[in-house]
Amino acid sequence: YLEELGEQLPAEIGLFWTGEKICSPGYTLEHLRSVGARLKRKPFLWDNYPVNDTPSLQDQLHLRAFRNRPSELAEWTSAHGVNPMNFAFLSRLPLWTLARSYHLGSHYNPDTALQEAAMSLCGPELGQEILKALPLLQDRGRKALSIEEKNHLMARFHMSTHRATTEL
Repeated sequence: YLEELGEQLPAEIGLFWTGEKICSPGYTLEHLRSVGARLKRKPFLWDNYPVNDTPSLQDQLHLRAFRNRPSELAEWTSAHGVNPMNFAFLSRLPLWTLARSYHLGSHYNPDTALQEAAMSLCGPELGQEILKALPLLQDRGRKALSIEEKNHLMARFHMSTHRATTEL
């Protein structure tokens, strides 16, 4: 199927590729080279992170930094598109880190990039609170939180009028 598409479509038509999975945790040179050879062109990477628009992902806020996106990714693909969350402002946190990964290349540190994103976009106080809440918001998901945990988060964020807290 992929070989047939690659052979029969004009070379100027790009093809989206999500990776080895619909929501791939990362990308390797070997995989993208193989796909590129089959498609007869570099794939246009359609990165489904930090997306959360499906029923299985809706209760999670994907706020952590992009990982497992090698600094050579730009050489292996024709373009890199990203599918953000249903929360426009909060999507900016991980998207900031992806931009940093391209800018810094092999010097990129996901944890440092996320810290920078949170401080820059949300300010030091709110940024630190969001970083502290990551295990609850991303790892557990909102539906898995107890009433006490939800109340605690609400108390932490209710005083702020920042766009991030509105989405939280």
